[in-house]
Amino acid sequence: MKIFAPIVLVLFMLSACGQKDLTDIDYIRNAKELQQQNKLEASVIQLKNAIKFNPENSEARWLLGGIYSDLAKWESSEKELKTALRLGVSEAAIYPTLSQVLLNQGKYQQIIDQIQLKEDFSPELLVELYSVKTEAYLGKNDKNSAKENLKKAFAINPDSQRALLAQVNLNIYDKAYKQASDLLDKIVKEKPDSYKAWLLKGMVDGKLGKADKADKSYSLVIENSKGLALTAYLHRSLLLVKEGEYERARSDLKVIENISPKHPRYLFTKGLLALKTKRFIDARTNFENALKYSPDSLEISLFLGGVYYELGNLELAEKSLNKVVVKNPENIYARKLLAKILVSANKLVRAKQVIRPVLDDMPEDPSVALMYGKILMGLGEMDKALPPLQKAFMLQWDDHGRSNYIGAVSEQATLESMIGQYPENIQSQILLILAYQKVNKLAEATIEVDKFINAYPQSALPYTLKGMVLVMQNHQGEAKPLFETALKHNNFDPLASLHYGKLLSSQGKYEQAEIVFNECLAKFHNHPLILPQIANIAAKSGRLELARGYLDKWVKNSPDSLEARLALANFLLQSRQPFKALEILRKPPQLDLDNIFALKFLGDIYMAINAPSSAVSSYGKIVGAQPESPIGNYLLAKAYERFGDSEKAKINLKKALQIDSNHTPSRLSLAHFHISEGKLDKADEIISKIDEVSNSNNADYLVLIGRYNLAKGNHELALGKYQKALDVSNSPKAVVQLAKAHYTIDQIDEGIGVLREWLENNPENIHVRYIFADSLMQSGKKEGAAKQYKIILKNEPSHILALNNLAFLEMETSLDMALEYAQKAYLLASEQPEIIDTYGSALFRAGQLDLALEKLRKAYKKKPRGIEISLHYAQVLVAKGNEERAREVLTNILNNVEIENVKNKQSLVLKEINDLLVKINK
Repeated sequence: MKIFAPIVLVLFMLSACGQKDLTDIDYIRNAKELQQQNKLEASVIQLKNAIKFNPENSEARWLLGGIYSDLAKWESSEKELKTALRLGVSEAAIYPTLSQVLLNQGKYQQIIDQIQLKEDFSPELLVELYSVKTEAYLGKNDKNSAKENLKKAFAINPDSQRALLAQVNLNIYDKAYKQASDLLDKIVKEKPDSYKAWLLKGMVDGKLGKADKADKSYSLVIENSKGLALTAYLHRSLLLVKEGEYERARSDLKVIENISPKHPRYLFTKGLLALKTKRFIDARTNFENALKYSPDSLEISLFLGGVYYELGNLELAEKSLNKVVVKNPENIYARKLLAKILVSANKLVRAKQVIRPVLDDMPEDPSVALMYGKILMGLGEMDKALPPLQKAFMLQWDDHGRSNYIGAVSEQATLESMIGQYPENIQSQILLILAYQKVNKLAEATIEVDKFINAYPQSALPYTLKGMVLVMQNHQGEAKPLFETALKHNNFDPLASLHYGKLLSSQGKYEQAEIVFNECLAKFHNHPLILPQIANIAAKSGRLELARGYLDKWVKNSPDSLEARLALANFLLQSRQPFKALEILRKPPQLDLDNIFALKFLGDIYMAINAPSSAVSSYGKIVGAQPESPIGNYLLAKAYERFGDSEKAKINLKKALQIDSNHTPSRLSLAHFHISEGKLDKADEIISKIDEVSNSNNADYLVLIGRYNLAKGNHELALGKYQKALDVSNSPKAVVQLAKAHYTIDQIDEGIGVLREWLENNPENIHVRYIFADSLMQSGKKEGAAKQYKIILKNEPSHILALNNLAFLEMETSLDMALEYAQKAYLLASEQPEIIDTYGSALFRAGQLDLALEKLRKAYKKKPRGIEISLHYAQVLVAKGNEERAREVLTNILNNVEIENVKNKQSLVLKEINDLLVKINK
């Protein structure tokens, strides 16, 4: 054995010496072998070694540039390919890859300037390069040059697929999306692995509004083509931003950042995402960076101008938008925004020049007519200003009360429409009255409105304006006859009806207010000022179907009104129909759901449907949009609290209080946390800083004081505070809190009695009825609980918890009904472990062991420390003969459960677990 040891050592050393003696040629040979095995990253290492050995090796540079292209590392590919070209690799070998690499980076001018076509190039190469140049010229908005290059490509080969794809790009540029779609369908049918075609198909489907199809096409490219994956990511991320799927968009952008962090479309999409989420400074930075790499992009300049405007930099906004309008005078969006900026800068002559062509193109757009009219007024051309202003502010109703246009009419538009009916001097006076109202100079407003009444004693508007001023001065008694006078002069006038009805409602005279609103609607059918008011009255009186009908009409007649959609969504949310509320907000036409109020509603809806990440995302956007307001942090805290993350909830409450130390809701919530944690001294510290006098009728404050005293053992005082909270608000929240206070001190029947009595006067409230039913079930009154759950389901058939609990109760009486209820609940909430558990248990009892095992396994996987879920899962495992797995499940829950925190019902379940474990171990 001793003889062989030196020989082995020598052989090893020789091998090592051989490795060191590899030349650049050897490294290239190794790289090619690895490339053939699709081991591209390993091939890169070999080629880098070759270049390190010989920096002038043109073949290594060329091969490395090609592999970088396959890996979508465009900048590195461009660098190596250009170096290879300098070192002598032929243009015919370099140009196919280099031109595509430059195209992928949006470097259109480099393609035009640097990719020079030569006569000795092969026909295939010429077609490829003419096609790439076609797309480059389109990127530069030079359609004529693009068409010339495409014509040359087709002259060489009219059936070239590469040229056909360039034709698709030209169709897209011309917005001939149907033609592009038809051509792409033909291409992918003939060659289904043409991922360039699938990429374009995604773009076209996106333009046609088929977002789902576009998403699928981009995903297909990403999964199957490394070379086109980056471009697909770029387009998909932009699509996702436009569709409001911000989290998925961010995920795509992170991938792009690792591949090509300076790509102008990546920077543009990042900017657009920031703009959509109201992060204007981030948007500006990204758009400015995008413009550095793509200085001729009018799209980027347009959005950058908008961001400058939002940030108040009118000079830069004007400069950016001027560039767009000069180079693309047909861009009406740029013209509208530029005109708005010029008006703000008091450059009225230029503003008039900019907006006039838009008025010709969009004669029915009231916002354009309004802007043009105001510009003319500012220039002193009053006679020319009146027609567009009257058109813009027209009531949208003819003499017979029929709607002329679809869309909501704001109160301001109604006022402005009436202003247009008076001579110029009176118009100025009316505007002055409204201005005085806005800045709360009511004495001055009164002087001017009295002059108006004297000048036009037979008109409705002056009396309406005088009534509005008196209401603002809290002189409701004097305002009432003025609104009545206005309605005598102009029967059922919407503006007078609106303010008169609101006055009556504020005085509790709902029946009279409803009469006023109904009389107005009899003439001005479905008037958007009146519908929400009368819906509110119907809802307050418990006529929920009628209220829903009014709101449906408002949305139907004003489909572009976010206010209308939010009102209906809020109604549905309050009616415990969150899924329908979400559907209303998401249905076409698409609205701007990044509005603060929309984000609040979306967050509330996501809370109601138990979608924690979405709720946190919506509330988080409010924080981003209003960082100086405590509201967003407060809402975020409530979301985190709801979904079990108390630490993050407290962090956000503290952030809210850092912004506004007097934000009472945040103070109250933080005090509740301290009480829950047994830190009564900290709760006392917060309570002592809250003004007791100003909050003496604040139900939330009274509930906190009640809970604080309950924790300290002052039961009578606590119950008194809870009762006062209920007396003050008569709210569902207050009655539930009072009932729970009774339960805390073991006054179960008293708590149930509180809920029963409240429901007798408020029978429509499903939330309180559910708490009532649950209380009955917990106290063993199963028959009464089942009755209440059935009442809930009669009014709201999709109430998940009612379905689930009723299924649980019916297991003892009617297994068929239990299965039916449990299955409905499962179909509505198939990801909630407790819902899955009930369904699985019902299946188990019905003898459907295989399906029961599948469902209970799913429930256990989602909540492995759920005591009841563990028991039910183990039971079906035993029934299926898998006692070993059942033992693991039962032992796991016993090892992890905290006995001291177990409630009465859970202790019974633990006994069943122990009994089953004993049975298994025998």
